[in-house]
Amino acid sequence: MARESYGWGVNGLRLTAGHALLKGAGGVLLNQDGEEISYVAEAEMKTVSHRCFGGSPSICRSLVNREWARLFK
Repeated sequence: MARESYGWGVNGLRLTAGHALLKGAGGVLLNQDGEEISYVAEAEMKTVSHRCFGGSPSICRSLVNREWARLFK
């Protein structure tokens, strides 16, 4: 998912397609705060999130709580 969405943050075509696949399979796409990512207009795609976690709801929620700032220093 990260590879698919890399470089497409403004356009969002691949991000939204991947998101639809995740939702169809019962998964979620969460932002860095653990909130489900949503978008209504293309303007909102400019900053959807700084980090995202896609997949199983329980696993994504556990990933949100990790200390990612330490990894990306």
